[in-house]
Amino acid sequence: MNDQINISGEKIEELQNLASQNLFMHAQQINDWAGDLKIFVKGEGVWVTDINGNKYLDSLGGLWFKSAGYGRKEIAEAIYKQACEIETPPANAACIPQIELAGKIAELYPDKSARSFLTSGGSESVETAVKMAKKYQMNTGKPGSYKVISRRYSYHGATAMAVSLGKPSTSDTMGPEMPGTIHVQNWDSYRIPNNMNPVDYAVQCANEFQAAILHTGSDTVAAMIAEPISAAFGIHIPPKEYWQRLREIADKYKVVLIADEVITGFGRTGKYFATDHWGIIPDITTVAKSLTSGYSPLGAAIATKK
Repeated sequence: MNDQINISGEKIEELQNLASQNLFMHAQQINDWAGDLKIFVKGEGVWVTDINGNKYLDSLGGLWFKSAGYGRKEIAEAIYKQACEIETPPANAACIPQIELAGKIAELYPDKSARSFLTSGGSESVETAVKMAKKYQMNTGKPGSYKVISRRYSYHGATAMAVSLGKPSTSDTMGPEMPGTIHVQNWDSYRIPNNMNPVDYAVQCANEFQAAILHTGSDTVAAMIAEPISAAFGIHIPPKEYWQRLREIADKYKVVLIADEVITGFGRTGKYFATDHWGIIPDITTVAKSLTSGYSPLGAAIATKK
């Protein structure tokens, strides 16, 4: 399907040359797209139109974030209206939308007393959550807790610390990784060994966290982090017993449980938070992406009252 786009061939060639000379693209080698970059100029609902007038169905929703769809004028107008009034508050102050958003998140979250620390995106939300966990441990009698247990092949962001949590990754050659990172087996719903019962295998995988805690010493572990449903490792949906076991382990050893819901949060799985499917309340939940549907760079680390 083609739409009429009034952009000349000369302008398209100019844009391709500029991009080839000056632009970095996420997770792509320049030689793979230079001179033939996909450039989009319009979006409406689930449809996007490129610079040549070709119309496509964006079945991925951007990069898992366009939950409200493209071209929502009421969202754009609300952003414009707020920017005209006051775009950011002075230091040590807040704007009305910040306060109301924190209240709305708490209303949707299973812990209605939750607080949100607003960030500029998912990677920063993960960084904030880990810092929160370490500070919590300092404040509650575990001052030597600095280690974070995560799952191999997970994706928790693109900043240096967040990359450390997903090792091995395409970025691990840039090391050294953050001190105190410990990696355990990931849940893999496609390769359950020896025809094991999926629930038994899920509990076995979750118990990797306990084994790591016992090996390294519980007094040194600040937090454990996982995605409710992995993405970079493949779309693996665990049985409810997996996250229930993670909650038990975190409670037993006084470790902060962080759910990385940057991808799954705010309706991506049919509930506002994926952990709602299993009746689990993490200590901290990281969000971004669908929080604004990509209309504004915004994330949050949501902390329970605890």
